[in-house]
Amino acid sequence: MPEDFIAITTDGIQKMADLAGLTLVKKYPGQWKRKPGFWEQDILTFEKKSKFISN
Repeated sequence: MPEDFIAITTDGIQKMADLAGLTLVKKYPGQWKRKPGFWEQDILTFEKKSKFISN
């Protein structure tokens, strides 16, 4: 089964997250870099930015 891949720079991820109102919470590196990891792909988790600012 053929696979397709994309690559997005860290700056590109940050820009997309900002536009979507998200904050990067955690990054789990994938094994594709030939380093130990849980999955083949990188896994990113995001959190919705709060609209309220507490003092």
